[in-house]
Amino acid sequence: MIQGKTEGLPASRASGRHTGLPVLAAAAVLGVLGDMLLRAFPWGINFPLCVLAFLAVMLVLVRRYEVTLIGGWPWAMVMALVCAAFLGVRDSPSLSFLNVVLASTAVALTGLRAASDRLQRSALVEYVHGLFVTMIHVTAGGLILLLKDIPRGDAGGAPSGRRWLSVARGAAITVPACLFFGGLFVAADAGFEHVVVDVLEIDLALLVSHFLFASFLAFVAAGFLRGRFIAEAILLPANLRPASLSVGIVEVGMLVGGLDLLFGAFVVVQLPYLFGGAATLFSTPGLTAADYARRGFFELASVAAIALPLLLASEWILRKDDRRHRIIFRILSGVNIALLFAIMASALRRLLLYQENFGLTESRVYATAMLFWIGLVLVWLAATVLAERRDRFAFGMLASGFAVLVVLNLLDPDDLIARTNLARAAEGKPFDAGYNARLSADALPTLTHGLPLLPEHDRSVVATWILKQQAAMTGQDWRSWNSSRMKAQQAIERNSDVLLEAAKNYQPHHDNPGRQQ
Repeated sequence: MIQGKTEGLPASRASGRHTGLPVLAAAAVLGVLGDMLLRAFPWGINFPLCVLAFLAVMLVLVRRYEVTLIGGWPWAMVMALVCAAFLGVRDSPSLSFLNVVLASTAVALTGLRAASDRLQRSALVEYVHGLFVTMIHVTAGGLILLLKDIPRGDAGGAPSGRRWLSVARGAAITVPACLFFGGLFVAADAGFEHVVVDVLEIDLALLVSHFLFASFLAFVAAGFLRGRFIAEAILLPANLRPASLSVGIVEVGMLVGGLDLLFGAFVVVQLPYLFGGAATLFSTPGLTAADYARRGFFELASVAAIALPLLLASEWILRKDDRRHRIIFRILSGVNIALLFAIMASALRRLLLYQENFGLTESRVYATAMLFWIGLVLVWLAATVLAERRDRFAFGMLASGFAVLVVLNLLDPDDLIARTNLARAAEGKPFDAGYNARLSADALPTLTHGLPLLPEHDRSVVATWILKQQAAMTGQDWRSWNSSRMKAQQAIERNSDVLLEAAKNYQPHHDNPGRQQ
């Protein structure tokens, strides 16, 4: 663990005028580096490189300011790096989005400042508060850094240092003004445009876009770093619950017990409907497989979205001075969790039935992953909150989400979808060529090798769209490289003759991406 003298800045540095210079320099470097790397789309290895650079800069500033990162920070950095690294492996836009979101959240948590001083022991409200404070710093911290934490020309220090600061401030003012007025002159006069574009070979629009993007990234980095290394810590009070919000077991027991009765009645009365599977489906008038499966999932989603926060809130407001009341609450909450598992099992069965009838899609894969994550959170809720170890709940919830996301990356959802649907096609079941052909590069090798399993018109649709994706991937910047796109291009090149032959019979009216239910 990286430790220093204090949590925050030493008093001598916190009050000095030079405290913002290392942060400003680091933010400028990150802004330029981010502009160099992140401009290439789709993101590939450029994103993990940026995350790695940001974390490295943070560690350098930790040494520079002699601060102590929150306990458990290596776990947050590992989460950030692992999730970011998967962008160099997988091509799926949905999976990439989730990886970016969790990697960014983990990076933000490395700067968390909580009263508990450990990620593993920080309460959920501290996580939420910390992320909210981070957003405030990111939004306004860069401006405060420039106005308050950077020394002026009349400040103490070496004259050469003051000159360089003056030059930097002057450049920050002059460059945007020159770019703005230069763009107006180029738009107003063809002769001036010829001098700038043809003679000087300056792409003013590109120059402006580089400047704006680098400035934006530097501003965001400066705000975050200032919030962690310069700004005073904003900690939540030890006891957030006022006495007026503390209630006894009667009120809480009525709430949780009432939910238990409602959930129990639903499970008992609906047992044939919940667990009847195909037999119930085919014996119920007016009920389709699509309705049966969708309804089960949304039941779980709506119940879980309300029940989990209610259980957490109920435990929070319950007075803990009577051991019998705590035992009653645990029993009622345990029953509630068991009933939620019953509904979750039903929803999972419905999703499997949906897949059996209509094949696999992204929404079904990610819905199943969400079911498993909710199950893990429910188990963790029982092991922590109900066991009076509430402070461990938030980190476990985050860690379980990270684990589910890692498993998703390892399973490779788009490739799994392609393999599952091709196996169905080999059995003579319907195959949505338009939908499957538009899967990401993760699925292209499987689709390419599985062409012989498809009917002629489906084969032509898939081959045509694979060739279109190859054209889009050809010539991509090295920053967008990832292993899935490389493997897809290799598979297409090896089977180019087969793909070209199949694509000759392509008929646009066969390409219907909306057919997959």
